[in-house]
Amino acid sequence: MWYHGNLIHVEDSAAAVGGGDVSCNLNGVQLSGLAVSKKTADFLSFDGSVAVYAGERLGRGIVTDAVTTPVVNTSAYFFKKTSELIDFKYGRYGNPTTVVAEEKISALEGAESTLLMASGMCASIVMFMALVPAGGHIVTTTDCYRKTRIFIETVLPKMGIEATIIDPADVDALEHALDKNEVTLFFTESPTNPLLRCVDIELVSKLCHSKGTLVCVDGTFATPLNQKALALGADIVLHSATKYITGHNDNAAYLIIRGMKTLHLRVQQQNTTALRMAKLLEGHPKVTQVYCPGLVSHPEHYVAKQQMTGFGGVDSFEVSPKLCFGVEDFEDLNADIDKSQPQQQPIELSQPQQLSEASAKAQAPAVIVQAPAVAAAANVTLV
Repeated sequence: MWYHGNLIHVEDSAAAVGGGDVSCNLNGVQLSGLAVSKKTADFLSFDGSVAVYAGERLGRGIVTDAVTTPVVNTSAYFFKKTSELIDFKYGRYGNPTTVVAEEKISALEGAESTLLMASGMCASIVMFMALVPAGGHIVTTTDCYRKTRIFIETVLPKMGIEATIIDPADVDALEHALDKNEVTLFFTESPTNPLLRCVDIELVSKLCHSKGTLVCVDGTFATPLNQKALALGADIVLHSATKYITGHNDNAAYLIIRGMKTLHLRVQQQNTTALRMAKLLEGHPKVTQVYCPGLVSHPEHYVAKQQMTGFGGVDSFEVSPKLCFGVEDFEDLNADIDKSQPQQQPIELSQPQQLSEASAKAQAPAVIVQAPAVAAAANVTLV
């Protein structure tokens, strides 16, 4: 039996009819190397169950037989025979705790494998270094995480790597870039940060693959529950796991595993809260533009509706030049934000705490607003 998408396929019908154990894959990924019953396989067709059970135990005990996957704090391992050395021989090559987190994410994404890195930016940089040769060419989008854009524009050129930057919805510009250059990689976020633009992943994947170009999607703002980029044709998916996947900004693999067990509940609530907030903002007299893929007014609403099961927990919006009485400039805005927040403000989305932030470093004034269980990102007059 193997599981992919929303279908359960039984290869050994006799075993299934007889109630026997069958091997089970989740989204094409082997679950724990264990035999499971058909009833269990049906149960594991739900993403919420996958997030809880996938990868756990790995078909053997990990240090102890504890129900909760433990933190394995070591860089070296005992082995009874040389064949065991293949699994774990040194911390740099893998760790029993991190492997559980990797297999759990693989099962949710339908990926062949997952590799945990020290940070989201580290994952992006390693991906560029591994896939794009010196003198190569990439295509990316105008709206994306600012630090990624800085790396693309300032570091990659030192290796002779050129970049064509297009609007996320401009398919013609992508086709032109593919025809004009020998493009190694198309890298995009979907939804993007901070304007939440949505790229038609299936369409751009077909275009890129016809030219031999790889497609990498940063799905941080979507999560694997709202969007299956690999199933839509992407070759690689990136996530900053300290955001929605973990849910509490922790970065240890153990805490990612723990956080993912409530991922389906948190994402559902974040989807609901963000869409409700977006609709309220859209009717506010001092808000001039709201960016939320769930709104009909969003430029790629039809794309998001087609490829996402939920629209994510981030809203961005623009306000009128004079925000409100007494707010004349950026410093006034910062002062008002300070008054409205708890004494200590977090600086990262996805946490349960409320978050508002203004940044003068963006190309235009920016404010980031987060309600409990929902974050908004930004670029000034942009919130």
